[in-house]
Amino acid sequence: MQHFLNVGDREVKAYCFDKSAVQRYQQFFNMPQTTTVPLLMTARVWPLFSLFRPFKETAIRLVATEIETHYPLKVGEHYQVTMAVLKVQQIKSFQRYQMALSFDQGDTCHCRIIQTFVSRRVS
Repeated sequence: MQHFLNVGDREVKAYCFDKSAVQRYQQFFNMPQTTTVPLLMTARVWPLFSLFRPFKETAIRLVATEIETHYPLKVGEHYQVTMAVLKVQQIKSFQRYQMALSFDQGDTCHCRIIQTFVSRRVS
């Protein structure tokens, strides 16, 4: 299955981390109960974007993650979350995608996660 993503494609959604979901996550991983959202919990946001949906039905491999944290994400706070396609590259029989997920409030970027995925290109 070939994916048609273009560099510069963007999608924006509003998102708020639910208190009970964060508490369950913190309890499961034996973390202290706080109002700060664990950064790894942001993984649940990726599948909400239509830009990412084609990858739900195909095998992809996460090969790199880069995290820029400026301010902690908080439970109950509303964020504008932007997914952007940064790079799409053909490498031999693989397709490489670099995508970013940014959590913003107004003009303030709280964190930005850049992930690089590869998938086998099917002709």
